[in-house]
This record gives sequence, structure tokens and C-alpha cells, in this order.
Amino acid sequence: MMSSIDMGVAVDLLQRGGPVLYVLVAASVTALALSLAKAFQFARLDLGSAADNAEVIARIGDPAVSIESRDAMDAGGPLGHFIGDAFEFIERERPAPAWLEQELRHRADKTIGHFEKGLPLLASIATLSPLLGLLGTVIGMISAFVELEAAGNLANPSSLSGGIWEALITTAYGLAVAIPTTVCVHYFEERLTEIGRALEGARVNICGVLDHEREPRVSDPRRIEQSEYAA
Repeated sequence: MMSSIDMGVAVDLLQRGGPVLYVLVAASVTALALSLAKAFQFARLDLGSAADNAEVIARIGDPAVSIESRDAMDAGGPLGHFIGDAFEFIERERPAPAWLEQELRHRADKTIGHFEKGLPLLASIATLSPLLGLLGTVIGMISAFVELEAAGNLANPSSLSGGIWEALITTAYGLAVAIPTTVCVHYFEERLTEIGRALEGARVNICGVLDHEREPRVSDPRRIEQSEYAA
């Protein structure tokens, strides 16, 4: 019984809110679906510990690393997949430092882009919902004052107040959509920044390890001169 009454009230408010409220309801459903999907995606995110990642990167280019270890890296979330791809790319292509850096940047951007999907739409809903609510209120206020003017001397203040609260429905609903959506957007952006920092750190470490391996093992000429002089 209560559910049927609540449903009737909701339908009545929806009708009073007008077309703008229909748009806000559609935006709220979209925001809820996107927020749940992104929350599930980020909840499964595993970047591993910095020490473990550094230990794996230190062995990059080592043919002794087993296939099982690489499969484990691929299954270890976006960072593990990124490092595993770097292993394969380095072994397959033997790239020059500039090419390697460019390729790793491209793969990092691709990974971030995967997790960024849906966030621009979610941010747009958070920004536009209160504006749509304000638009609905302005339209409702205009309609209320038009009706008041048409009534002339027979105008009833209660009808004006009724028109005003009906107009304010869209503003309230717009804020109710925007506030939680904004919170979700900020949280997801923080997690995205965390992924970006982890990928950038892995990229720098990989390039640093390979540069260190490429450094020629040449003795210092000054030490040679000093030893010859001492002799």
C-alpha cells in the first residue's frame, strides 16, 4: 500500500516538474549506472607494491624470466600488464632508447584511456544537472507569473506559492543528482591519477634499467694516468 502511494507521489512530482525533470531523471539513471560500473572497475584494480614492481623491472630483458612469470604479470592488473608488455617488446624489437620511451608512453596513455572511459560523461552530468535544474525553475517561475497576471484581480497568493514550489522541484532534483555524481567523479579521478603515477614510475624505471645495462664498462682514463704516473 505504501509503495503504491509513494509511486503515485513520485509520478505526480515528475509531472509537475515538466520536461526538464524528465531529462534530469534520465541523467540520474545514466550517472548511477556509470558510477556503479566505474566503482566495480576500480575496486578490482591491483597495482601491486612498489618493491615487487621494482624487483620485476630489475630483471627486464633477462631471458631467464619464465613464461609463467610473464603470464602472472599480465594477470596482475594494468601495471603488471604494462610491465609484461614491456618485457615482450624489448625482447622482440631490441629498441633504441628513444623508440622504447615513445612506445612505453603510448602504451601508458592507452592504459589510462581505458580507465578514463565514461568519466567525461559523468563529469558533464555533474556540471550540467544543477544548471538544468535552474533552467526548469526559471521556466516554472515564468509560467507561474504568467498565470498570476492572467488571473488579474482574482489572483490567489496560494496559487503563486504553489507554482513556485513546483518550479523549485527541478532545482532540488538537479542538486540531488550533481552532488553525489561530483563526489564519484573526484574519487575516480584520484584513482586515475594513481594509475598514471604508477605507470610513469614503471616507465622511468624500465628506461633507467636498460640505460644502465647499455652503459659501456670502460675504466676511468684519469685512474689509468694516475697508475702509470705512480709506476
